[in-house]
Amino acid sequence: MAAWDPLENTFHYDNASLEKASKDYGNIVQLKPNSVFGPNYVSDIQFFIKQKYKHYDTDKNKSIAIRACGHSTRGQSQVLAVIVVNMTAIKNFKGSRINIGKNHMGYYADVGCELQWIDILKDTLKVNLTPVSFTDYIHASVGGTLSNGGISGQSFQHGPQISNVYSLYAITGNI
Repeated sequence: MAAWDPLENTFHYDNASLEKASKDYGNIVQLKPNSVFGPNYVSDIQFFIKQKYKHYDTDKNKSIAIRACGHSTRGQSQVLAVIVVNMTAIKNFKGSRINIGKNHMGYYADVGCELQWIDILKDTLKVNLTPVSFTDYIHASVGGTLSNGGISGQSFQHGPQISNVYSLYAITGNI
């Protein structure tokens, strides 16, 4: 009997998945990956990097691209990737990952990078709050905007979004 593999159904090789992951916003850069990884949990990504990725047959190309909503331009969310990680799979599987709280620094929202700013706005408005700074397009993902700084028309008053981040959790390839 084969060992149970928690990632068994999370890799996609079909043309529709590969085509969707191969385009950036504006269709300027198109790079087709070998597969699309749709994790259900953040721990799936950790497991993949620590246990699977080091053994993955990549023909010496061990690149991974992270993609959520696909609003990055000029191919930022793409490389000649062996694997594109579809971060929206976490949201689709688990639902909203927004925790609103208060500590000694004030109110905060603990959110997943795969979420869109519109999701955060809707949840914070339920408790009469809003994020300090938005980009001009709130249907972009948190991870995508923070990777660019989150500069917008509000930046002059409250700084870019990245300046309002208290902490950031990153999954790296350093094993």
